[in-house]
Amino acid sequence: MALESNLDKSVKAHVERKGGFIIKVHGNETQSATPDFICCYKGYFLAFEDKGPNGKPSPAQIGRIKK
Repeated sequence: MALESNLDKSVKAHVERKGGFIIKVHGNETQSATPDFICCYKGYFLAFEDKGPNGKPSPAQIGRIKK
């Protein structure tokens, strides 16, 4: 978990350095497959999930991606 936490901080800092607005989303059991971040960058809305080197998306996340 510490690795993903460090990755989260790095992603947030990078987007902010580039002038983007980014929010870390803290999902819960009622919000399964919610992306880790919601971001606005150069007028584009982005929602994305970060994973550590061995991380794999859950079946719920795969379903969300397909939508």
